[in-house]
Amino acid sequence: MDLTLISQGAEGKIYTCTFLGKKSIKKERIPRSYRQKSLDTKLRERRLIQESRNLVKVHKEGVPVPGLYFVDTITCSLYMEFITPSISLKNFFIQNPLVPQSLLCDFAGQIGKGIALMHNAQCIHGDLTTSNMLLKPQITLANENLKDFSAADYLINPCMVYFIDLGLSYGSSTPEDMAVDLHVLEKAISSAHPQLENFFVEILYSYKIHKRKADSVLTKLDQVKMRGRKRLAFG
Repeated sequence: MDLTLISQGAEGKIYTCTFLGKKSIKKERIPRSYRQKSLDTKLRERRLIQESRNLVKVHKEGVPVPGLYFVDTITCSLYMEFITPSISLKNFFIQNPLVPQSLLCDFAGQIGKGIALMHNAQCIHGDLTTSNMLLKPQITLANENLKDFSAADYLINPCMVYFIDLGLSYGSSTPEDMAVDLHVLEKAISSAHPQLENFFVEILYSYKIHKRKADSVLTKLDQVKMRGRKRLAFG
């Protein structure tokens, strides 16, 4: 199996590969040398299973996530659909500083709906950032590995927002956990994309439409933000 390393984070390595004849992504959870070996193996396997179950659960709920092909507990790896061509939402905003308002509303609507469906499935993403969202054009390309599909091309082609990297995801039905999930995204947007002043507001508007019992989550979100402001004020 040909593996090409495309990224490495604190939790694991991401490769492109061919799995059962399909261009795929392999996500491998790497061992942590500072942990006792048997404990490390158990923790990595447990988190691997948790991530795979959450991927399947939110996919059934209608959340756009990569399809899961195979779970390898021996190497602590997931084999998943390779979303291509695609660009992270973060890189899209960096490379396209002037995005039409209509497109921003479209993306915000998709993001709010996706998070709402995820929370309806009682799944907390745990790391909602624009780096963990991909834009995939909804067009049929003769060559899906087209390398010259530029960032500007995503402005003129309808795109779907995919959610990726559920490595920190977990199950919860509490409004508090869902509110924190949203607050993480709000902080990520304000930090990475300060020019998008109303983007998170539009996300919440869509979230409220699609989330069951959204009011309790949004009330908690206000409380979470208030706690953050108090910490900043009083240290």
